[in-house]
Order: sequence, then C-alpha cells, then structure tokens
Amino acid sequence: MAPKKALGNFGEELSLQKYLREGYELVAKNFIVSGKKVKSEIDFIVKKNDELVFVEVKTRTLFSSGYGEEAVNFIKKRKLKIGVNFFKMKHPEFDEFFPRVDIAVVEIKNNIPRIEIFENITL
Repeated sequence: MAPKKALGNFGEELSLQKYLREGYELVAKNFIVSGKKVKSEIDFIVKKNDELVFVEVKTRTLFSSGYGEEAVNFIKKRKLKIGVNFFKMKHPEFDEFFPRVDIAVVEIKNNIPRIEIFENITL
C-alpha cells in the first residue's frame, strides 16, 4: 500500500473511532459513486439519534500543502453533495434522518495525532 494511502486509511480509522466513542453507529465506509461525469467517495457515514453524518477525512503530516479543512474546496464539496444525494436516494430507510456533513481533520505532528471535527459544513 502506498504511504499516502496508508496515511489516509490511518486518519480515517482514527476519526471513525472518535465518532464511535461518542456514541455514533457506523452505517457505511468508503461509499463510492462512480459515473461517466463524476466520481465521489464519502469516507464514512455514521448515525446517532436522528442525524446521519457524512464524514470527509483529511489527514496531514506536512502543512506545506495547507490545512486539511482547506482541501475541501468547491469541487470537493460538489462531489460530496452528489455522494450524499446518491446515498439518500439508494437508502430510503434513512429518509427520516437529518443529513449532516462533517470534515474530520487529522494532523500528525511528532507522531502524535490530533483530530478536529468541523461539523455541519455547507455544501
């Protein structure tokens, strides 16, 4: 596995564990929409009470490429919106849930990870 992919997987797992510790239940991991014009991936989807949370994870060790939350630009938000809408269309059992999109930023400095959650971002 490529180091960048392994780092991303590590950040996704750390973030998922944080949500699970807070009482969320896992609904799906790596939900992919792939079509001719668009490809979208949602890192994981969790639920708690009446919320269905779609989570995009950004993991960073070097900050020369910017902060993780800055990587979720207009294009990425558009792809996330497509993924959210497609998931909701394919899974009507979640129609009663309020959809929310979060960005989980994992920053690793001196081998110490820090997770910051940006809740309910606007798409």
